[in-house]
Amino acid sequence: MIFNTTLGFMNFGYSLSIFNSVLAYFSSTVFPDISDAQMSLIASITTIGAAFGAIVGGMITAKFGRRVPLIIGDFIFMIGAALTLVDVYGSMIAGRFIMGVFIGANTHNEPT
Repeated sequence: MIFNTTLGFMNFGYSLSIFNSVLAYFSSTVFPDISDAQMSLIASITTIGAAFGAIVGGMITAKFGRRVPLIIGDFIFMIGAALTLVDVYGSMIAGRFIMGVFIGANTHNEPT
C-alpha cells in the first residue's frame, strides 16, 4: 500500500513534467501534421482529466474506502499509458485523459 501511494505521487509529477519536455519531439516526428492547438490539447488534457478524477475520486472513496480505488486505479493508469504508446492522435488524447483521471482520483485517495 505504501509503494502504491508513493508511485501515485510520482505518476502525477512524471506525467505533467516529462511530457512537456518531449513536445518538440512529438511535433516534429510523431505528429508532424498537427497544429499547435492540437499539441496543446495533448499536453493539457491530463490536467482536465485530473480535475474530473478528483471529483469522481471523492465519491468513489466515500463508497469503497481507499484501498480498492487505489488498486483499480493502477490498472486504469496502465490502460491509459498503453493508449499513449500508439501513434494515433485520438488514442493519445484518450490515453492522456485516462491517465489524468487516475492522477486526480489517486491524489484524492492517497494519504498525505
